[in-house]
Amino acid sequence: MENFFFEGEYKDGVREGPGVMYYTDERAKIEGTWVSGVLQGDATYYYPDGSTLSGRWRNGAMRAAKFTSVIDPSFNTDIKYSYDESTLKRIAKYPLRRDPYESQYSYAKKIRNLTSSW
Repeated sequence: MENFFFEGEYKDGVREGPGVMYYTDERAKIEGTWVSGVLQGDATYYYPDGSTLSGRWRNGAMRAAKFTSVIDPSFNTDIKYSYDESTLKRIAKYPLRRDPYESQYSYAKKIRNLTSSW
């Protein structure tokens, strides 16, 4: 069973033109334009919490994007994601470059101290 569905235009059974891909398991979606079945040009990924990743795709791969968080405004910096292709000879062109979203994958909220009853 597929965990997504596409709402948009098709040409000869292939996604073509503007559309929205809904990821049902993740309760997320991506809006953009498909060319020959792959995402191409400007698109926005919407996370379940309302945060977004807006950027440019080429041949189905994200090339550059900016993350905007609704959880914590301190996540919203001017740091932009950019595509850094790995090859058979190298893991990345800039392997030591910090991932601007690595610290944003998890969010911990301070809670009151709970005591155990056992």
